[in-house]
Amino acid sequence: MGEKEASLGTTAPWRRATCALSLRFVLFSGTGFGYTGQSCLGIHSGEFMKPVAELLKKRDTSTFRIAPNLSVFDGLKLLAEYGVGAIVVMEGERLVGVLSERDYTRKVALMGRNSRDTLVADIMTRDVITVAPSTGTRACMALMSQKKIRHLPVVDGDQVLGMISIRDIMDDIIADHELTIAQLQNYISS
Repeated sequence: MGEKEASLGTTAPWRRATCALSLRFVLFSGTGFGYTGQSCLGIHSGEFMKPVAELLKKRDTSTFRIAPNLSVFDGLKLLAEYGVGAIVVMEGERLVGVLSERDYTRKVALMGRNSRDTLVADIMTRDVITVAPSTGTRACMALMSQKKIRHLPVVDGDQVLGMISIRDIMDDIIADHELTIAQLQNYISS
């Protein structure tokens, strides 16, 4: 049988055993997330390290944005309309900040300010942490955890390509795990 067989049912018995051992390493070792090889089942354990550009391809390509001179109330309406927790703040095509629900709660609601009278520029996060399209999802998760943030704008040079959230990454991990489970079930039943 060839190395590129699609089904394990037609793969030589020694090859099946090698696949099972490879999967056991990937799924049960402490370093499983760092494994970047491909098992003979076609399961890419390294998918956890896929670039964030792949996540952006799966969603609406429009980047939700607001200008810094608009009111926080306008920003809250956009957050609600788009069903997101953060939007990029842009002056023309230049990224100048991020407005998040967290900014609102900490810098407006808890301070007794009025969202209609407060400008986005007054409360936005100015020191924006960004990632490149080639940044792996694992690196993004680590960065989000380390910096205690939930959203990362994806930029290529000066161009904002989109924003990913911790939810985007978790949804992708879950989908990847469901695929792995389905492939393992298929392997076991064949």
